[in-house]
Amino acid sequence: MSDIDEFGRSAPFRLVRPPGDPEPTRSGQAAPQRPTHLGRPRVLDLRRTAAPAVGHAPIERARPVNLYAIAAFDESGRLAERRLMRALGWGAGTRVKVCGGNGVAIVEKSAVGTTTLTCRAMVAIPARIRRRCGFLDCEQVLLVVEPHVQVLGVFGLGILEQALPDARDLVALHTSQGTDSEAPSWGGGE
Repeated sequence: MSDIDEFGRSAPFRLVRPPGDPEPTRSGQAAPQRPTHLGRPRVLDLRRTAAPAVGHAPIERARPVNLYAIAAFDESGRLAERRLMRALGWGAGTRVKVCGGNGVAIVEKSAVGTTTLTCRAMVAIPARIRRRCGFLDCEQVLLVVEPHVQVLGVFGLGILEQALPDARDLVALHTSQGTDSEAPSWGGGE
């Protein structure tokens, strides 16, 4: 005969109750205990125990104001990222001014801009500015939009690599501290 709980269901384990609290069964008799593979009955302890320690609370991060994307230049030096263009409120025919150098190009809306967004809201970065910034044909770049300033920043991935810590150092840090350690700071690389 199997253990029966107070709802009449077959119970895979026996409930431990405080002393003096009778164990209910349908027949009113004590239910037999089922031995486990170790020869001992399986027991669920219902007594109060101390709550587990809270531990470290997750780090609350402020939602970033800027929007980011990775895009690649096409053969004509155009970048397509519709989500970012929508965030800026730029559509087809929007006039923009493009300037830059040293791995960074800046695109801003301008009534006297020399470049216009294509019908698919692609922005063309002129060849002379791509050369000045060191961008290669079909190179991937990081796009950063600051909606409150109405500016699109185009950054070479070399700039991004300089800002991030070395991955080998992060792996070494995590393996030396174990998996439950706090995450290292993602400050800029020196």
